[in-house]
Amino acid sequence: MPNHTTQQSNFRNFIRRRRCASAWRGLGVGCCLWIAALTAQAQALTVRNFVNPEAPLVREALAEITGENFTDVFEQDPFETPTLLGGVEVLLDGVPQRLRAVSPTRVVFIVSAAGLSPRALELRPKTGNPLTANIEVVSVWPSVFVQSMDENDESAFLPSGLWTTSGITQVTITNDPIPVGNRQQPTRVTITGTGWRYASRVRVWLNGIECNVSLAGPAIFFPGLDELVFDIPSYLANGGGYHLRLTVGDRESNYARINLGAAQ
Repeated sequence: MPNHTTQQSNFRNFIRRRRCASAWRGLGVGCCLWIAALTAQAQALTVRNFVNPEAPLVREALAEITGENFTDVFEQDPFETPTLLGGVEVLLDGVPQRLRAVSPTRVVFIVSAAGLSPRALELRPKTGNPLTANIEVVSVWPSVFVQSMDENDESAFLPSGLWTTSGITQVTITNDPIPVGNRQQPTRVTITGTGWRYASRVRVWLNGIECNVSLAGPAIFFPGLDELVFDIPSYLANGGGYHLRLTVGDRESNYARINLGAAQ
């Protein structure tokens, strides 16, 4: 029969084992929480040109950040572009940036003009730790804002914009053929995009035929977008589909198209 001393020793060993197990269980939970926090903090951000994903980021133009768990709401404000939207902030080199839209997996913001590349980006989500990345930014790279990039969509690769033959009434660009005005009063097309407001010269081409550009600069009503106005040459009437291309030096825009109809 075990003596009293042996019973006390066994009891103390049992208590030690229980305390040790409890400590390891607590440490395990702590490790799991720490690993989860580290994983959330270390998630990779994808930052790209919002209008033309193939182009670099451009000063005073829209950029898109994709990732996870930025916020729990879907909000957009393309006119006011506040620096806090849906609980989310984006900073470049410590300076808050204007936000156009936020969702749990995407943030669209305007890249400010100030600063030299590379620039330090910090995204502060609604909850959780800030996320960081370094980005390169250029001053000029033309990109056309198209209505859709889905090839099965009727409006695929049509530019977002308007046309007019009278100079007064403006019509939204659709897949319907655009009437072509005469030489004295040409059809005038207004399109939106990014990346040419700082260009000394931007050129517009339809199937390699250069068009007269009458205006190119920042859009009046939409922060982060540029506007361009060009004339359709009268001799392109009844031409059907044309490849629309913008160039600044050797930098070329993304693919876009318009459909030209009969002479007006």
